[in-house]
Amino acid sequence: MKPDIEKYRKYVDHFDITEEHKIELIHIMWNFMGNFVDRAFGVDSVQTCLDIKTKKIGQDSPNMLNSK
Repeated sequence: MKPDIEKYRKYVDHFDITEEHKIELIHIMWNFMGNFVDRAFGVDSVQTCLDIKTKKIGQDSPNMLNSK
């Protein structure tokens, strides 16, 4: 999903930066907030990986990584 640039442009128009940077800032903030939402619902990539790891790889599994 991508942000509606025109909808959010008013929030960055007062910054003294180029139009390209304003659009980039909107995209960055969109992704930033999307990550907060994903984490709140437990669907961000780190939580998903940890859930898979704990469910599929037990402590006695030969697939378990050891660190020295």
